[in-house]
Amino acid sequence: EERYTLGVLAAFRSIAPRDTWQNNPQPLESLIKRRLVSEDLAGGVALLPFFRELVWIDLVAEKRELFHGEAAAIRVQRGQYTKAAY
Repeated sequence: EERYTLGVLAAFRSIAPRDTWQNNPQPLESLIKRRLVSEDLAGGVALLPFFRELVWIDLVAEKRELFHGEAAAIRVQRGQYTKAAY
């Protein structure tokens, strides 16, 4: 589950909404404790930039497409259509 969370976070080019993982917070919490994911005061989370690139490069094309779709769906649910299109 942590690898899935890493993949989704890597697909975000900016801060991801933390509450996306409210139904299953354990993988995200583990990544935060290991300092691979940072939190902001506005309820956002993000992979550290250097780590994001490593995760993204390591993904096969099919996984990149899957995670990009997940990130876009999250943005659309929040009315962030411009970010979702990117």
